[in-house]
Amino acid sequence: MSPANASERASVHARAGAPVKQAARQNKTFQEVWKIVNENYVYPNFNGVDWKAKKSEMEAAIGAGMGDGEFYFRMRRLIESLNDQHSVFLPPFVAEEIFELYLNSGEYEGVGLVTGINRERRYLYVLQVFPGSSAEKAGIRPHDHILTIGGYPAVDRDGYSQSFLLNGPSGSSVAITVQAAGGAPRGLDLPRETLPAVDLVDQRLLPNAAGKKIGYLLIPTFFSTTIDAQIRSSLKRLMASAGGKLDGLVVDMRINSGGSITSLTSTLGLFTKGPVGKFSARKKALGAMTAKGESIGNSQTVPIVTLTGPDTASAAEIFAGALQFKQRSRIAGLPSQGNIEGLRTYVFDDGSILFIAEQLFRLPNGFNWEGVGLQPEVTAPGAWDDITVDNDPAILAATSMLAGQ
Repeated sequence: MSPANASERASVHARAGAPVKQAARQNKTFQEVWKIVNENYVYPNFNGVDWKAKKSEMEAAIGAGMGDGEFYFRMRRLIESLNDQHSVFLPPFVAEEIFELYLNSGEYEGVGLVTGINRERRYLYVLQVFPGSSAEKAGIRPHDHILTIGGYPAVDRDGYSQSFLLNGPSGSSVAITVQAAGGAPRGLDLPRETLPAVDLVDQRLLPNAAGKKIGYLLIPTFFSTTIDAQIRSSLKRLMASAGGKLDGLVVDMRINSGGSITSLTSTLGLFTKGPVGKFSARKKALGAMTAKGESIGNSQTVPIVTLTGPDTASAAEIFAGALQFKQRSRIAGLPSQGNIEGLRTYVFDDGSILFIAEQLFRLPNGFNWEGVGLQPEVTAPGAWDDITVDNDPAILAATSMLAGQ
């Protein structure tokens, strides 16, 4: 069976079973998802969706019989219908990839790439390349576009990523077509291998004409269970490379779509202290979020520029907005997504995952930027997949801002 679209893929990866058992399993997952949303979704009007009617529709469709491919496709569309641009239902095969990349501290089997998706242009783009991986050895770099994987489009006809095709047992290989922004497509045959878990956080000193020690810290996610330790370790290495003290710091949140509020609060504490905002749920206020304050080198006083873009969402936006409010950071890049609901994660027996918006964030003064996005002080045009490592306008802008202080 060809994994050429979402329905076919899910049929391959979902658990097999007799029609009756399959329907029972589908109904169990659906009922659990529907109840969670009904009781906990942050917007009591469900953004104008008739949630009770959705229940009847889905029950009828399950009762009439459907394959797992169609079921998971419908479940994704069900949560997307809430139209908060944030809540999402992940079928088992997609959830498995998320766990491998972000939630697993052991090993990873594949070519060593973390990707994003451009649905309009129908390609994947490279967010990160694992050090020592076959992808790195083949010259693939962040920002590159992946057009095909194993002979299939990298983005299927339903607009879903087929990045799972990159992964597979060690010793096998996969053919891909890749190109840099503005470059020519090139074909590569990448061996899959078993790779140890690596730090997702990237850090380095940035060159600048003023000769100042300006650090760069890429925080790609707050989902990883080890992200707190990674950030601390990276910041320590960065401070050490600068002789213990930085003249400026660029914190890149452009590919960070959020994650754990605990990790967010802990990370904010490296750069500021005190109240940074508060969350409220549908039925109650949840109290203030406070950064405890922790110094690594001069992390509590170093001038900061945070980079944002259209993929900066949730906890990443809160990070940027809270530091701006505390007058600890300026913002450069492009407006953020304007999507600052707090997500809660639910994992179901069939292996699927639900990320659902259950909380809403506000700064200590009551302000938030939901639906609008954070507006950068200095605009640096160029989406992640429109630039290259060697020509990154946002990093250049941030470096100039910090060097001029």
